[in-house]
Amino acid sequence: MTTRHRNDPHTPDRERDLRPGLRLIVRQLLDAKGDRTPFGDDEPLLTGGRLESVDVIELVMHLEQAHGVDFSTRAFDPDDFDSVARMEALLQR
Repeated sequence: MTTRHRNDPHTPDRERDLRPGLRLIVRQLLDAKGDRTPFGDDEPLLTGGRLESVDVIELVMHLEQAHGVDFSTRAFDPDDFDSVARMEALLQR
């Protein structure tokens, strides 16, 4: 049996450490707003006012393209995009 590393691109999302990539897209969205303040993985980004609903659209498009998530076939809850940790949990379901 072959053991895959958590960051191996062939490892299923539910077993990978997805946070670095999620942090990067969140950082890009925040940078575009001029927000250079660091953020934690559990920090509320939407309810904390750092990201807006239009940013969720960007996140959805990113997750669909980068991870093959099809939001037309699954329940959509904006709360799943409130933090990096919640986005990772969404991808691991």
